[in-house]
Amino acid sequence: MPTPLEDELGLGPVMHRVRKWSHSVFSRIGNGARPDDRRMLDPLTVNYAAWHEVRHTVREWPQYKEAANLIEILVSPEDWDEYWGIDTARKEASVAAYVLGKAQEKGYWIAGEPQVFVEPDDAVQIGEVEAICQFAEPENETEVTSASTTAEFEPLEPTVLEQQPAPETTVLPVTRSDGDGDASPEPPTLRFVDAKTAGEACLSDGEGFRLQLRSGDCIGAVVEEEDCPPEVNVRLDSDGFPYVEPKQCAIGVVDGRWTITNFAYHGTMVVTASGERLMLGTADPYPLEEGDIVYLGPSRPLRFELV
Repeated sequence: MPTPLEDELGLGPVMHRVRKWSHSVFSRIGNGARPDDRRMLDPLTVNYAAWHEVRHTVREWPQYKEAANLIEILVSPEDWDEYWGIDTARKEASVAAYVLGKAQEKGYWIAGEPQVFVEPDDAVQIGEVEAICQFAEPENETEVTSASTTAEFEPLEPTVLEQQPAPETTVLPVTRSDGDGDASPEPPTLRFVDAKTAGEACLSDGEGFRLQLRSGDCIGAVVEEEDCPPEVNVRLDSDGFPYVEPKQCAIGVVDGRWTITNFAYHGTMVVTASGERLMLGTADPYPLEEGDIVYLGPSRPLRFELV
């Protein structure tokens, strides 16, 4: 098990491999652990083993590097019975989150969310782990666009507001049919706004957190305020938003539509209301609809809502 200092300095994976090597060497010369000394497999060791294997299977493309998105973790039957066979899905999700975070740190692209499967194997000893990585189709059936994709949309005619006036406001009303309760839900209806008086929008997690935004706001996360670029006016605590860059993205209005513009080196992920997954990798405005999910870090999906 790594010490807190090793983990804080990022030395956990290295020290784990050193301890594993030294333990195997001393075992061969008769000075290792006793046969009955059961060293169970801890979660961080599995995280390190999974990421170590992912790093060694990265493949390079002309404009980016791709990490494997399917990881099979093999553990001993004893470790499976003791820990990994209990609430396995949650533990697999924890490994996937660790791998995704490390991949984003390195700038690696992954097709969809990492798929992790932990299984027992009689050939694996107590306290040991074997990781096998593959490139597979994403779990979801929607298309995943790489970080190098440029977001494009058709510009709207400047006369839209004149054609559809709204009394005492520049925000056009959103009309939806009530239905009879049995009909399938209609797709989101676009709102067209005046860039100068667009009002407010927000990013919400549905559990009480709401980030109020105005057109022109620039979002970033920093450890200390003086490290923040001057144009970033919405400043997030990096402890609560890990992997958000000092200048992540901006929210604005272009041609009557709310948009998001990526400035992050590793891109900004958006999952549209229709389910399409996009990784915005260029500084081009991408149109947002109500219900789209904006990821401010892999663990903070936030729903775009109009106020």
